[in-house]
Amino acid sequence: MQLQGHRIICYSRSMTKDEELEQLRAEKIVLCERLRRKDEELEQSHQANQDLREGLKQAIMAIESQQERVNTLEGQQAKDSHKSHLPPSSDRFVRPSKSLRTKSGKKPGAQKGHRGHHLQQVEQPDHILMHPVARGERC
Repeated sequence: MQLQGHRIICYSRSMTKDEELEQLRAEKIVLCERLRRKDEELEQSHQANQDLREGLKQAIMAIESQQERVNTLEGQQAKDSHKSHLPPSSDRFVRPSKSLRTKSGKKPGAQKGHRGHHLQQVEQPDHILMHPVARGERC
């Protein structure tokens, strides 16, 4: 007994040699047909694979071309009078970027309630220093 696909083929002793030979030839025809179909499927898969490879090569070439163009345009955009030998008149009408710092919302100066450190004016100072003018009045 042999298992083939979904069919079970039985070889029994009651078959004559001619019947058995005829059955084997029929099986050979079926198997050859299956093999032919599988070969066709393999050839189609191979052709599809070749087509995909060719498409991939073309896509890679297009990407490389576009990347080269992007690099060229970025290089042109980056040129201005600060970064190249070009005169300021050739600068484009682009304002320089502003600071990216954000305002904190706090008021400038010391904290509320802080008295600070400074000298107080008094009625009678301990020392008085006079600084005379060393040069002319019109400096």
